[in-house]
Amino acid sequence: MSPSAARPARPRATRARSRSRSIAARDGTWTAQSEQQDSAGNIGKSSANTFTVATVAPVVTISSAPPDPSNQTAAVFSFSADKPASFQCNLDGAAFAACSSPKTYSGLADGSHTFRVRATDLAGNTGQAASYGWTIDTALPSTPTITSSPPSQTTSTSATFGFSDLDAGVTLLCQLGGGGFSTCTSPRAYSGLADGNHTFDVKARDAAGNESALASYSWTVDTTPPITTLLSTPSNPSNQTTATFGYVASEPSSFQCKLDGGAFSACSSGGSIYTGLADGSHTVQVRATDQAGNVGLAVSYTWTIDASPPTITLTSPAGGDTRAEWPTLRGVAGTAAGDSTNVTVKLYSGSQVNDPPLQTMTATVGSGADYAVTASSPLQPGHLHGAGAADRLCRQHRLKLSEHVHSRRPASPRGRGHRVLSH
Repeated sequence: MSPSAARPARPRATRARSRSRSIAARDGTWTAQSEQQDSAGNIGKSSANTFTVATVAPVVTISSAPPDPSNQTAAVFSFSADKPASFQCNLDGAAFAACSSPKTYSGLADGSHTFRVRATDLAGNTGQAASYGWTIDTALPSTPTITSSPPSQTTSTSATFGFSDLDAGVTLLCQLGGGGFSTCTSPRAYSGLADGNHTFDVKARDAAGNESALASYSWTVDTTPPITTLLSTPSNPSNQTTATFGYVASEPSSFQCKLDGGAFSACSSGGSIYTGLADGSHTVQVRATDQAGNVGLAVSYTWTIDASPPTITLTSPAGGDTRAEWPTLRGVAGTAAGDSTNVTVKLYSGSQVNDPPLQTMTATVGSGADYAVTASSPLQPGHLHGAGAADRLCRQHRLKLSEHVHSRRPASPRGRGHRVLSH
């Protein structure tokens, strides 16, 4: 082989070269890969590794919390971070402790409270704590005072109420007849109310939602007047100068009465008595006023008083006459208004009229006011006779007349007289 013959080439050793460069990676997701090339131009690559750069701490947001103020002794908080993170919470300055959303607290006392929550991301960055402060108030506000209202019984279909509360800043709520509460201010007016019972309620609500006890007022609307009924009245006509009236109303009421042309004045509940009344026509009126003030229509009663007995005479036989055993009794009867058209004639034995009559006859009064009736049986010698008349009120006018009855036999000196009474 000649020196000039070609000799095989000797392999050239290869060297791995390492280069590094620093860059400022922004927060976010990154991928890194390494490469190596040999002398033949082959390039080797490492795996592509993805990693995250996090230098900004997470931000926490509280998304729900109790109202401020609150009347609840429990509190629930919901929160989140703007990146994957773990959370730590504390209440009222206590140490932070791991927590998750939602975070619940219970049995909290009245007063101010502060909740804090912070987040730590996967790179270990811990953000600023988010906080929420609120006040718990479970004390009830004072009960409102109703300062003005309608009468307990009224004829008005409208009502106005005045009311107030000692606590400042409360909201007042009203309702009528259980119809539901709504915000109201004093005075509160209602109109178009129906007859019947009504109840007005008012209560106070503070900023925490606590509600006071109810202040209530009940009253009755009554637009219907009472009805008066007469239970008892004097007879008509009457021979009594005293008159008693009994009456009642359809509901609890007071009464006013009036006699003839007089004015109405208060009278006793249940009845009234009038005395010393004169003969003639009289009218009594009674009306009732109920507790709401409705005045009912007056009820009236008219009657006639006639306390004078009829004027009647017995003209035959006259006192001292001598008559046969069958005498005819004659006289003139009263003709005043109300006097009866019949006369009753009674014959009594002796000189008194309190014995039972021996005979009783009825005579009809003629057109001239005269009457006549014959004894129904023969009279014994020595009878005395009396006569009387009655009007339609059964008042008797009595006459006592002495009459000797003639007999065929002489009258015994010891014989009893007989009396005649006509009425």
